[in-house]
Amino acid sequence: MRVAQFIWRQDGVVTVDWVVLLGALTVAGLLVLSMMTGSLGDHSTTVASELQDPHFNTTWTLPAESD
Repeated sequence: MRVAQFIWRQDGVVTVDWVVLLGALTVAGLLVLSMMTGSLGDHSTTVASELQDPHFNTTWTLPAESD
């Protein structure tokens, strides 16, 4: 099949559309992933350190009253 025949035939147009669409979605997904990698790592480190801390400290808890 010649290139000119492929261009003018309608059989491969849908396939080309899907390839372009999925390629664009893949690139967009990779860009979002690369932008979020640093902040996700920071947040997961913070959550891990809070879960491993044996003390539950908040600003809304009242100190225990001593008698």
